[in-house]
Parts: sequence; C-alpha cells; structure tokens
Amino acid sequence: MRKTFTAFNANMRFFTGSFANLQNSRILIVSGAVYILIYILTIPKIYTIFDESCYLDLAYALRTGTIYLDETDIGVAHYPIKNNGHLVSKYPPGNSLLLLPFTFLGKNGIFLYGLIFHIIGYIVFAFLLRSLGIEPKYAIFYLFYPSYVLFSRTLMSDIPATCLFLAGFYCYTKEKYTHSGALFGFSFLVRYINVVLFLVFFIMTLFRKKIISVKMFLGFLPFLFISLLYNKSAYGGFLKAGYLSESVLFNPGNIFLNLSVFLIPLLIVYPFLVVSPFVYKGKFRLEILLSCGFLFCVYSFCSTSFTLYDLPEWENFLKVSLLATRYFFPAISLMLISYSSIAQKHIRKFTFWCIMIILVVMTVGIHLFHTKYLNLQIKFRDTLYGHTTKNSLIVCNGEATELISKIWGQRKVLLLENWKRDSSIVRHNDVYLAVLSKYDRAGSVTQRNSFLQEFRTIKLEEIEGLNNKFELYKVTGYVNKHNTPIFK
Repeated sequence: MRKTFTAFNANMRFFTGSFANLQNSRILIVSGAVYILIYILTIPKIYTIFDESCYLDLAYALRTGTIYLDETDIGVAHYPIKNNGHLVSKYPPGNSLLLLPFTFLGKNGIFLYGLIFHIIGYIVFAFLLRSLGIEPKYAIFYLFYPSYVLFSRTLMSDIPATCLFLAGFYCYTKEKYTHSGALFGFSFLVRYINVVLFLVFFIMTLFRKKIISVKMFLGFLPFLFISLLYNKSAYGGFLKAGYLSESVLFNPGNIFLNLSVFLIPLLIVYPFLVVSPFVYKGKFRLEILLSCGFLFCVYSFCSTSFTLYDLPEWENFLKVSLLATRYFFPAISLMLISYSSIAQKHIRKFTFWCIMIILVVMTVGIHLFHTKYLNLQIKFRDTLYGHTTKNSLIVCNGEATELISKIWGQRKVLLLENWKRDSSIVRHNDVYLAVLSKYDRAGSVTQRNSFLQEFRTIKLEEIEGLNNKFELYKVTGYVNKHNTPIFK
C-alpha cells in the first residue's frame, strides 16, 4: 500500500511539473511573440546615438578586410582616433564583428540586430532561471525591462554584451567552464569593462576548483589575444584602448553621484531591485553580489561618462536615467535573477498577470515614444540628403553625424571642430554646414557661430524637434572676399 501511494505521489509530481513547464513555456513563447510583434510594427529606420554610427562604420570597414577607416570609402562620420596616419574607431571590435553580418540586410534589416540579441538574451535568461531552480516565466522581467527595451532598438553594444555574459553565466552553472570562459571573453571583446565580471567568476572558480579554473581561462584567452592585437594595430599599444585614452578620471566622489543616476531609476522601475541581491539566498549568491559591486565601483572610480548627462528638468529625469543605466546592464541582469527568485515566493498568479500587462503597456509606450523621436531624426536626415549629393562635403557637429552613414548614402564629412585645421573646404565646390543641437549644448552653438563668421552662407532649412533643432546651410564663399575659393 505504501509503495502504491509513493508511486502515485511520484506520478502526480511528474504531471504537475510537466503542466507547470508547459504553462511556463506558453508564457515565454507568448511574451516573446508579443515583444517581437511590437518591435516589428515600430522597427527603427535610423539611429539616434552617434556611437551607433561608430560601430556601423567599423563593421563596414571589417567587411572590407581592414580596421582602418581611412582605407575604406565609407566617409568617416564620427570622432575617430589617429594612429600612424590611420583613422581608427575608438571602440572595441566585438560589437562591430557581431554587427557585420547585419550590414548585408540593408538599411532596414540592420535594425533587427538589437531585437535578435535581446530575444536570445531573454531565452538564455529563462534557461538560467530554470538552472537556478527559479520558474522561467519570470524571464519577462528581463524581456520587458525598460532600459533593455529602449536599447534593443539601437545598434549599441550593451544588449549583445549582456546576452553573451548571461550565456557565459549559464555555462558556468552547468560547469562547462571552457565554454563559459569563451562567452565571457566575447562579452569582454564587445565591452572591455566586462573583464571585471570575468575576473569575479574566474577567481571564485579558482578558490573552489583550482584545476577547473584553467579551463575557464583557456576559453577566455583567444579573445584576450584578439583584443591585445587589435589594440596594438589600432592604438599603437597592447594595453591601449581608444575610449579609455580620452578622459579617464579617477574620482571616488563619483560614487555618490552615480548612486543617484543608477539606483533611483532602478528603485522606481522595479521596486527593491537593488536590494534583491542582498536578500537572495539561492545559488551563486556571492558571484552575483561581487559582480554587481565591482562593476559599479569600477565605473565610479574610472569613468564619468554617464555622469555627464544634464538633469535640469524633472521631466527629463526618467529618460536620462534609462539611458545612463546602460553601463550597468550585465549587473542589472544579475539583479533580475535574485529579483525573480524573490518574486517566485511572494507574487501570486493574479499579481503576476497584472505585472505582465503593466510591463507590456510600458513597452508599447517606450517603442512609440522612441518611434516619435526617430521620425524627427528621419526628417532631419532626409532634409540633409535631399539638399546634398554624393560629392558634397558636409561640415557638421558631432550630433549631426547621427544623420550621415553609408547605409543612407555616401557623403564626405568634416567635423565642425576640425574645419580650421583642414583644407577640405577649399578643395570642394559643394559645401554644407549641418548642425544638430541637443539639450542646448553651448559647444555646438559656439562652433556654428564661429564658422558662420568665417563663411558666407545661405540657410536652407531650420527644423525644430523634441529638445533639439536641425540647421542646414549652403556655403557660398568666405566672408573675406580677397581669399574666396569658388563655391557654387
């Protein structure tokens, strides 16, 4: 009788578990399908961050077999670094390597990039939750996390780097240490700062299983070699990195400012998210805590790039905060693991569905708002391309480079800040000045005024946007008449 009862219980647990797995699978599939549908209906047709043009330009250069932008016909449309007479991107090569295949999909297909890596990350996150004994349905917290949603619509490196990191963590939980090291290595190649995350997991493995840690390091090693060789070729030194050489500022005082930039939006969007790693009692708790802590500290001590956003108005706070938290994406994914573990214990089915509806509505709102902003960018871009030709030289500020790329049509570009040191203007008969002003940054206005004092121009267009303005001028000659080149 006891054996029969035990067998009955075992069968009931099996069927109950199977039903739960089926239900989880349905939730995951439906959620993913909803997200893909929203994305496809509002798919981006232009980018909004000039960093995206940096990655895209390097992807085109790699496609032609070089890392030197001046050896291509793409027309450099961002701030390159000069090394031994060559122009190179200031960013690591990993994101551009991943982006390279998408360059064959055309000007619209390329924006499937963020979607695909976000969905892959979502699937990996669901498997990771199941590996840690957490219901996979809570992967919706990852899928609909507002900052992830926003950056899945870009060509930025943050979503792919996070996806690769999560894949490395998943292999780590399965004790596939060579694979784990390789995936951590690729994540590092996409964003160099992610070496901090690899070191946390490597050191934890070293303490627990010294011999096994060698496998993890061997998996990581090829990507370390690639980065060293790239740095040597691009920047002239194995340990040099383009963006790190610009403005690294060691300032412990940044910690308090960054606490507000990071933690406040994290507390607002998902209540108690920041606290969850400290409450979490599940597997790999120490890895999660150390990774979050060290990544935050490294950014606070050696980078101020995300503290440069202006926060003069409260209506801009949430938007700016969503942008700033991108630096912390891998750590946020770890927080979402601990958050999911706690949610599993305290959230009932009705509450879960209410949360899901709210997240879907927020996601639709983000896509629509971003689309509205992109439509203005498209208007600016089409205006610029409508007035210029392939042979035109466009003098532009950094923000205006967002509107120029080989993918829309080739143009010659000269950065506004460099025009006094460049003779390109004299050699061209078809010259334009394009200025895209954002957040009332005084620098672009000052440079524009200086340029307009030097040259005779005709204003062709002036278009007001959301907290920005686009101006396009046709250059007709120098103000100083005795030094006038031939302008049409």
